[in-house]
Amino acid sequence: MKRYLIALVAMVAVLALVMPASAAELRFGGYYDTKMYHTSNLIDGDDDADDQADGIKTRMRLYFTAIGSENLRAVVKTEFDDVWGNGRLGRQGADGGSRDDSGFEIKNGYIDFNVPDTPLNVKVGIIPAKIGKSGIVYNDDTSGVAFGANFDPVKVALVYSRLNDNDQDGFPWTDVTDSTATDMDDDVDLWAFDIKYSQEMYNLAFGAAWVNTESRPSANQKVPCVIDPDDGTLNADCGDDLGTNDHDKDLDYFIFALDFDLNLDIFNFYLTAAQNAGSDDGADAGDGADYKGYLITLGGAAAVTDMVTAGFDFYLASGDDDPTDGDIDSFQTLGGVGRPSYNMDEAVFPGWFDDETATVTTLPTTAVAANNITSTGGFSSGGFVINNIIAIGAHADLKPLDQTMINVGLAYLLPHEDIDADGDGDLDDDDPYGTSVYVRLQQGITDGLKLKAAIGYIFADDGYAPTENDDNAYRMGLGLFWSW
Repeated sequence: MKRYLIALVAMVAVLALVMPASAAELRFGGYYDTKMYHTSNLIDGDDDADDQADGIKTRMRLYFTAIGSENLRAVVKTEFDDVWGNGRLGRQGADGGSRDDSGFEIKNGYIDFNVPDTPLNVKVGIIPAKIGKSGIVYNDDTSGVAFGANFDPVKVALVYSRLNDNDQDGFPWTDVTDSTATDMDDDVDLWAFDIKYSQEMYNLAFGAAWVNTESRPSANQKVPCVIDPDDGTLNADCGDDLGTNDHDKDLDYFIFALDFDLNLDIFNFYLTAAQNAGSDDGADAGDGADYKGYLITLGGAAAVTDMVTAGFDFYLASGDDDPTDGDIDSFQTLGGVGRPSYNMDEAVFPGWFDDETATVTTLPTTAVAANNITSTGGFSSGGFVINNIIAIGAHADLKPLDQTMINVGLAYLLPHEDIDADGDGDLDDDDPYGTSVYVRLQQGITDGLKLKAAIGYIFADDGYAPTENDDNAYRMGLGLFWSW
């Protein structure tokens, strides 16, 4: 850890020396948390197996900004992670690796500038890209360029990213195993845009993204030559052209999203609707598949007293009624974590601490595989956007003291499409997942340092996991948080 800090300080010093003296304004910021988790029965939904898990994780982010002028700056963000006890603190990496790994990584490194006498802003490098207020269209750190323009009250953003560059293990495939940098063109490009219209009491935004790739064998790709061990002869098609039909894996993925927010003095309301489109010729065992998933979520809250606010949330994410019909009906995302309003509980949905759950899977793995609670084989990542579910929730926020916030809530969870609730392999059951409840506490300590605690409990119904008796499960967390 010490050598990484020394290297970071040296890098900052070099940047300061090479900049003109009049422009060397340096600013620092950061973020810190340490979180502790304990879960029981979340993995398989069955008390007969011991699946309790716990872990502690520490994260620190350091933000460095070199300001050349009001129109130019450079930004570097680094991150240190440690899952206590795993012995891997010295690992180096880049953003996008496993959440459970410890070590040092670069989150962002980009230049940010305004084009003089225009409303245009440009960011180039390893940038934070968030399209749509909800982040559903795209929300990640990525290598690319982002253009933004403010035509008050309208703001426009455009993002380009190279998601993959001739890498057989790259996003988004898991079934392409024979491509290399010299025989296959499998570059994956992202284009995304966002338009926002803002007024004092409401905001309206529309965003869209397109992921495209064309994977095809080059002219010199040949059938491998294999020697028969019995007679020493080569295979008859040795050296023949493979042909374009053998390895085509074209992808065109689209996502469209609409966001609406209404904010009044005593009431607020939100609505997000998103739709998938496009096709993946490499999906569905090579036969291809069309993207048809969708998501609708809405909710609101009103002030009951000066200290109490009550609200509701509704969430619907489509499921796949027939995995063999050539349609990808489950809603797919591009790694976006969604908006905070999606955190409807602490057991099935991601909760307060689930950006980095240490050593614990976010959702029951057995239920994920059999009941399709979350997308499998697609783009959705980390369980942040879960599928094949309808959730109806209510919550209350209490603020008894200036530095104290208490949240309580419950949600009723059921499948959107039939599931395999009894483990017989057939998607013919519509049993509910169950009812979840949660309690969250946030307590200010000093100078922005906050203590957060939460517990979520699910009263599991027959649809929660494909076991004979679905057993209740819970998760709890405790953490310290500070940003500056």
